[in-house]
Amino acid sequence: MDAIWNLTRACPWDCAICCVSGLHVCNTTEHFIQSAQKEKGEELTLTEKLTVLKILTDRGFEIDFFGGDPLYYDEDFRVVEQATRWLPARKIGVSMTGSKITDAKLELLKKVGAVEFTLDNLPETENPFRPRGYNLASIVAMKKCVAVGIKTKAVTILYPATMAEKNLESVYRWLCENGISEWELLRFYPVGRAIKFAELTPSNSEYLKTMKFLRGLRGFTKIFFQHSLKILEGTIKCPAVVDSIGILPDGTVTACAWAIDENCCPFKGFRLGKLPEDDLDEILERTVKIPDYSERSKFCRTIAHTQKNKKGRLNNMKINTIQCKTLLTKSRLPEVDYCINPYVGCLHDCVYCYARFMKRFTGHNEPWGHFLDVKINAPEVLVRELAKKPKKGIVLLGSVTDAYQSVEQKYRITRAILEILLQHDFPVSVLTKSNLVVRELDLFRQFSKCEVGLTITTTDQEIAHNFEPHSSAPQKRIDALETLHREGIATYIFIGPILPELTNLEAIFTAIQGKVDFVMAESLNMKCGNRQAIQDVLKKKYPQYLSLYQSGFDKKYWDKIEEKLRILSKEFGISLKGFYRH
Repeated sequence: MDAIWNLTRACPWDCAICCVSGLHVCNTTEHFIQSAQKEKGEELTLTEKLTVLKILTDRGFEIDFFGGDPLYYDEDFRVVEQATRWLPARKIGVSMTGSKITDAKLELLKKVGAVEFTLDNLPETENPFRPRGYNLASIVAMKKCVAVGIKTKAVTILYPATMAEKNLESVYRWLCENGISEWELLRFYPVGRAIKFAELTPSNSEYLKTMKFLRGLRGFTKIFFQHSLKILEGTIKCPAVVDSIGILPDGTVTACAWAIDENCCPFKGFRLGKLPEDDLDEILERTVKIPDYSERSKFCRTIAHTQKNKKGRLNNMKINTIQCKTLLTKSRLPEVDYCINPYVGCLHDCVYCYARFMKRFTGHNEPWGHFLDVKINAPEVLVRELAKKPKKGIVLLGSVTDAYQSVEQKYRITRAILEILLQHDFPVSVLTKSNLVVRELDLFRQFSKCEVGLTITTTDQEIAHNFEPHSSAPQKRIDALETLHREGIATYIFIGPILPELTNLEAIFTAIQGKVDFVMAESLNMKCGNRQAIQDVLKKKYPQYLSLYQSGFDKKYWDKIEEKLRILSKEFGISLKGFYRH
């Protein structure tokens, strides 16, 4: 039997699609995060981990260590090292990141059956769901492992940013040329932090088509498919409990290591017990008597749960494709001549969004934020409109939608629009809440005039999650600005709306220094049907500010905010281009 053991959530990377909601650590935070996890009982002590290891080895389990990074902390290194003394190498696997591959780690990895690194793309390919340097670090680490004779595997998760045949072929070619023995392809699990990117999940037919393509590749590296992909073909059944279990950092035993939420807690119905306090034999004996786990199922239990959960969580969200008649519209916004909205609606579902007034023009009954219409013929319409040679002017992408919400990764409507505008040399301006925008670096570099802005209302992840539940994390947006700015793209931030007492302007200016050319800001607008939604969040999360918001904010209040913006603008040397009031 196989135990997939998540030793720790600590990880030197901060991937948007992390399936275990890894805790981003660095030299200055690693000890604080580790002690905090242990104090909360969210991670076992070293003694407890060694006890769990003894329980597993005594029962002949094969163990796959993963995280986070299972070799990041010294104590986890010691756990894996002890495993090499108690188990034969063939029964030990390590899934880790490419960060800090020391000589000591290499010596340890020589004693395990195989080590694997995730490689979604080659470094020259931008992937908005992976931090800058992530894939390069995996490549460097794999080379080091192969050089000293370690059996080295690569893992690639299949989702729109990786499934292009050109990408898969280039990755496979690199693996073959560098002596990587195995390449395993994984299904995209919308679990952990990736829950909010459920729209990236490919269809079964898309998976099967990609698997057929991959089977046609020939070379040194052997290609394997994860069990959940083979289930789609009907060649195997779900191994949960019957052949494998998961163990979480706090010792919780789960039916599937991937069936976890944003807090790294097991989905309902997947928790089996907890080690070391519960007896493992009793857990397994009790569990296999449950009808759901008495035998292998024909479907992946975790995927089935996420699909069911998604329907409830998103309130029967509807994503439709529609045919639009027009696309390029004249704008009344300052310094913008035209607007293009590739989508109708927005899945970011921001609490304060005042574009919700658009709902009455859409024919939808669903709440704003829970429907989306994809203008599937937008590129063709734009070609037709530009053939009439309208006067050139700045085109804003996304005035009442976000051109880079998660479905853009699948439909690529915005990218197609940019390619057409580039051919006609129309200047473009982009404003988004998504770090997916960095995907277009190759196009932005070619425009004679181009600017990219990201909306940042707060640097506080908790506040952002409460008010912008399905947008990229603030730090991801800041990182995107840094990447774009470093590449010579004109960048700006839009602090909008400013949430009184919640938006920390000093923190924002500090975070963006050296990453943007200018700043724009906007006052909070509670006149377009969003007042109740804002107040509901305040009641639940920030009741101390509820009466303040209910009383409203007069001109004098926003005068003070504008003056503060001007002071910060001068102090940080970042131009304040405009402050818009409602």
